[in-house]
Amino acid sequence: MAEKLTSAKAGESFALESFPTLKPAFRLITHFNERIQCGDIAAGETLVAVPLKSGGTVVSVGDYEPKVKFTIHSSTDFFTVDNDKQTGRIDAQAILLDEEGRAVHFINKGQTELNEETIPHLLGTPGAESSKWGNAIEYIRFRSGHPEYKMLERRLFVGSQRFIYLDGVHTGIELRMAEVIAGTGAD
Repeated sequence: MAEKLTSAKAGESFALESFPTLKPAFRLITHFNERIQCGDIAAGETLVAVPLKSGGTVVSVGDYEPKVKFTIHSSTDFFTVDNDKQTGRIDAQAILLDEEGRAVHFINKGQTELNEETIPHLLGTPGAESSKWGNAIEYIRFRSGHPEYKMLERRLFVGSQRFIYLDGVHTGIELRMAEVIAGTGAD
């Protein structure tokens, strides 16, 4: 018999397998060292354009299919800081290239807490410690007309991100992505 979860509504329960699960899929590593201040926008948020350096990578993990090894060709994160200065909003897009030169459009949206772990990286503080996991959550989409990657358009991905300090000059970003797998069953 399937395991059940009970809701706050008396007598209502749900099969656990009906909830979505995650399948580890990709790991992204990239870095930036430039922050272009765009100022306070109409909504009252602060907008900062953050060009990500070319040469970062997106690679498959474990047994995830398709197996990919993308290089980041170009990318910018249009990062906004909420009025209360507690949350930063990620709005990044990139062009990824595989080893054959086939392009994929990468779309990444999410949010990160602004705290003692993340702010030093956003400000470019030299020697900042790598942040722990748990400060940022994101959702990711891929678009491509190449048959090898077309199936990625039909999948939904979520990610957990942290900042890492790479070489004394650049702030790095590590993003671990998982495919969202639909629940099953018929309760």
